[in-house]
Amino acid sequence: MIGSDRSGDDDLASEGDGTIRAEFDWSSRTPSEGVIETVAIAADAEPTAIDPLYNSVDPDALDALVRPNGKGPKTGDVTVTFTLDGHEVQVRSDGVVIVHPVA
Repeated sequence: MIGSDRSGDDDLASEGDGTIRAEFDWSSRTPSEGVIETVAIAADAEPTAIDPLYNSVDPDALDALVRPNGKGPKTGDVTVTFTLDGHEVQVRSDGVVIVHPVA
C-alpha cells in the first residue's frame, strides 16, 4: 500500500464507513498532491491508477484557493468539495482532506 510513502509530518485516519481523513502541512505539500494521495489510499490504488484530478477540478485553481500563498492577510477558511474517482472529496485550507465513497 502507498501509505508507507507518506512523510512523517502528515496524519491519516480511517473510519469504518470507508472515509479517510488526512491532515497535511500545505507549506510542504500542495493541496492537489494531498488529494491525489488521499483518494489513492481510499481507493486502495496507486496514485497513477485513479482518475486524473484535472477531470474533476483544475489542480492549479485548487492549490490557489486552498493553500495560503504568504501574500497579505489570510481571508478566512476555505473548503472545496468535488467528486473524484467515485469518492467525494473535501479539501480545507487548514490542511484537512476528507475522502469518502459516493453511495
